Amino acid sequence: MSSSLELVMDGYSVLHARHAGGFSSTDDLRRKREQLLRDLMALNPQPADCIHVVFDGKGEHVDRDVPVPKRLNVVFSKSGQTADSLIESLATRHPDPACLWIVSNDRAILDLAAAQTCRVESAGEFVRATLDAPGRAPSRHTKPNMKDPTLGDLFPPGV
Repeated sequence: MSSSLELVMDGYSVLHARHAGGFSSTDDLRRKREQLLRDLMALNPQPADCIHVVFDGKGEHVDRDVPVPKRLNVVFSKSGQTADSLIESLATRHPDPACLWIVSNDRAILDLAAAQTCRVESAGEFVRATLDAPGRAPSRHTKPNMKDPTLGDLFPPGV
C-alpha cells in the first residue's frame, strides 16, 4: 500500500468553479489555466505528494514559460477521450485507490471514486478550502468538511 496522497483533479471543473464568469477568449482560458498551475505549485503546505491536473483538450499544452515540477503532472485528453474518462480509469485501476483524492464536479465520477475508497471533493469545495485559502489546506489524513467524530458516530445505535 502506498502512503503518499495523489491529488487528481478535473482542471476545467476547478477553473469553472473559480471563475464563474467564464472566459472571454481562448487566450484568457490559457492564462487562467496556467495561473491555476502556478497557484497549485505555490500552495504551502502542499496538499498532496503528487498533483495530477487533467484537462479535456486534444492538441492543448502548457505554455513552455510555465515551469512544471515533477510533483505536478498535467495531462490533456487525447482525441476520443475526456478528462472524466481518464480520471475514472485512474480511480478504478489504481493499486491503492485510498491514496487518491479526486476533485471534480461530475457527480458520477465522485460516486465511482468514493466507491473505490478514494477521497472525493467537489471542485467548488476544493477552491474554497484549498486554493482560495492556501494556509488552510485540508489535512492529508481526513476528508474535507468532516467534523471530529463523536462516540455516536463510531458506534451503531443501541450499542
